[in-house]
This record gives sequence, C-alpha cells and structure tokens, in this order.
Amino acid sequence: MLNKFIIGVVFLLFCFTTRSVYAQEKWLSLKWKVPNKGLIYYITMSEMDTSVFKLNKNTISGFAFDSTTQNLGNRLFAELKKNAPSDFIARLNKNNKGTINVEMVANKKKSAKIADQANDTLDKLKSEVKEVYREWANGILLRGNIFDDGTMESFYTQNDQKNLIELMFQLPSRRVRKGDVWELDIHLLTADNNFKCDSSLRKNVVKLVDVKYDGDDTIALMQYQIAEYINGIMSNPMLQNNIPTTMYMTHNGIAEFSVKKGKWISYSCITNIQTSGLASSNSVKRVVLKEKEN
Repeated sequence: MLNKFIIGVVFLLFCFTTRSVYAQEKWLSLKWKVPNKGLIYYITMSEMDTSVFKLNKNTISGFAFDSTTQNLGNRLFAELKKNAPSDFIARLNKNNKGTINVEMVANKKKSAKIADQANDTLDKLKSEVKEVYREWANGILLRGNIFDDGTMESFYTQNDQKNLIELMFQLPSRRVRKGDVWELDIHLLTADNNFKCDSSLRKNVVKLVDVKYDGDDTIALMQYQIAEYINGIMSNPMLQNNIPTTMYMTHNGIAEFSVKKGKWISYSCITNIQTSGLASSNSVKRVVLKEKEN
C-alpha cells in the first residue's frame, strides 16, 4: 500500500514539473520595432586570420595569362584588401509603406583614410577598381526594404545584398519557442551554366536555443548554423579546358534579440569562405553588430 502511495506521489510530481517546464517555454513573436528616429548599428567585419587569394596560372593554360598577369592580379587583391573598410554603419528607418528601409555605408570615420590611400594608388589600378574605392569611401554599399520580421520586401534587391540583409536582420515569420528551428531565405553560392556539379551540401538552420528574462523584457538567444558547399568542374569554351572547382561558405554564431524593444542586443557570427579553381581563396571574418548609443 505504501509503495502505491509513493508511486502516485512521484507521478503527480512528474506531471507538475512537466507542466511547469512546458509553461515556461512560451511562444514568442520576434518583430523589429524601429522607433521614429530609426536604429543605427555599427558593423565590424574583422579578419580572424590572414586572407589568402591567388590566381592559379595552370588552370587557364592556353589563355593570355602569364606570370606578369598573375602577379598583377594578386597585387590588385592585396591592394584592395589593404584599403577595404572593415567598419560599416547600418541604418534602419520606417517608411511610408509600413516597411523598413535598410542602408549600409562605410564608417565615415574611416572613409577619409580610405580615400587618401586610394588616391595614392589610382594610377596603378584599372578603372573598375577605382570605382570600387570611390564606392567604399562615399557611396551606399547596400540598400533594401524589409518587413517587420526581416524578410525582404524589395524582391528586386541583388542576391548578394539580399543575403547580407537576411543574414543580419531576418527573424522567424511565425511564433517560436525554445527549441524551434527555422531557415533564412538565402542562397550564398551561385554558379552559371559552365559549372557541372558533382556534389553539393546545404545546411540552413537558425535555432532558438534559450529564452532569458531581464526585468519585464524577454531575450531570445538564437544560434546560426549556415553552410553551403559545391564541388564540380568549371568549363569555358574560350579556355578549352576543364577546371576542378570547389566553393564552401559557412556562417555560424549567436545573437540575442529583445522581444520588448524589437532589436538586437548582441550579434556575433563567424563567416568563412573558401574557394579553389580559377583562383584559390580563404577568408575568415568575425561579423559583429553593435547598436549606436544615443
């Protein structure tokens, strides 16, 4: 009789505990809440390791490509890397359509230095590279419109820019609770009709790993696990040869979102890009968003 009583008590405690835990995992609606004055984020894309870029001469034999051209291409990359900004500013503002404008520019504190460095090297670079310098120093580097869940309203936005906006600002389009996963509307790697794919891999997972409470605010902790990989042969009738080609890109990290305030509390991810084929490259960057304090 005593054993039955004990079993009954244990069963009731188990049910109560289960219900309590379940109740704590409440549904959350994550939406951007941009104030009238807008939101401003400092974005830092800092190299975690030395970037590598090298044109592979042996992959395009038979084309007008000699060691001089190869050295010039590698020097151009080094010049771009040296002068390219790593600090940006993202501005989010409400518009009269009820959506949110997103713009990104180079940090103006850095732009004067970039322009000076560019002027010293303009005579050594092609016109296209000159234009890149001018855009980095003065222009708007990224522009698009998003809904309050961060999905793209400006469907016409160029894919590379769309990817960047979605990586930094997209939220789940449905209510979620701890343990839920969703995908970002991104496609990081692209190839044209000259690429014949032998193998590919794609992982697109964002997970609500934890929910914390700070006074009357609820903080959603999200984990990013994004990876895309393709491997195959790149051919070109002009070159009359086949080039084994691999592209691999990952984006992994953690971000905290304030449900009450509708904005990032913190965002820190590591992006890795590796390629081989016509050129070999390897870049690892830490991407950090920090709100500008008034």
